Amino acid sequence: MDFAPRENNGPPHGKRSDATEAGLLRTRSVSRALTLVKVLLESDQNGLRLSEFVELTGNSKTTTHRLLQELVASGLVVRDLNDRFCLGPLAYQLGVRATNEANYNLQGICGSVLNRIAEYTGETVFLGIRSGQTGLFTVDRVFRSKTSRIVGPPQGLLYPLGVAAGGLAVLACLNEDLSNEIISFNTDRLASYGGLSPDRVSGLVYETRDTGYSYIENGAVPGVASVGMAIRGISALPMVAVSVAAPIQRMTVARRSSIQSILNAEYDELRTLLIRNFKPLLGILQPH
Repeated sequence: MDFAPRENNGPPHGKRSDATEAGLLRTRSVSRALTLVKVLLESDQNGLRLSEFVELTGNSKTTTHRLLQELVASGLVVRDLNDRFCLGPLAYQLGVRATNEANYNLQGICGSVLNRIAEYTGETVFLGIRSGQTGLFTVDRVFRSKTSRIVGPPQGLLYPLGVAAGGLAVLACLNEDLSNEIISFNTDRLASYGGLSPDRVSGLVYETRDTGYSYIENGAVPGVASVGMAIRGISALPMVAVSVAAPIQRMTVARRSSIQSILNAEYDELRTLLIRNFKPLLGILQPH
């Protein structure tokens, strides 16, 4: 078959106009800029250098530099004194606004149930969601009883799926191929969390699938143990994860069993609330 370009003997049918070409270029530029923001979101909190963006995205250095300048000008990204790029004030403002929108207000939707879990357990309760297509997880909301001291990861922190009970519960809900791919993707990051290895996380995933509850010690936070459970949507994919964290010395076998029973008792109400409120927008809670 001949793939040689045709001679241009006149304007072919469907030839793009200059305006169309310009529009496509703008769209491509926006898409590439958003990719930089997503890459930055998935990085650690120290930000990224220009060279790291180039390596992670495959874009040229010139294009990446131009896009970063535009993002800095918009306030979505800032450049620090060490020439590292971090999320900027506009990103923070968007996040705050989104969490208060009716469609994303998980605290308003689930708060009464999660506060009840905190009171029943006397411990810190976390509500978390999977972040994007990668193997990351973020704490969306933290609840605690009136008598407990907050322990565990701070709200808004992104960390690998599997290093804390919430993310581990989500990971265990995914099919084996996908969960193995995510664990492999996070290999270099796992060691920073209590020296976890891919084999150890894989073992924890199997245990979670077997019992229906996740459990991990010294993962996301040293000295802390947590029990977790994923809340599945109508397609059986995990929407959110709920976990209860406590100092390891307090997390006895009997305590773990009690927390599991409390989580199980609240599962149906949480699931009903989430599906009722998010059914038209479930994609934001269970990325494919």
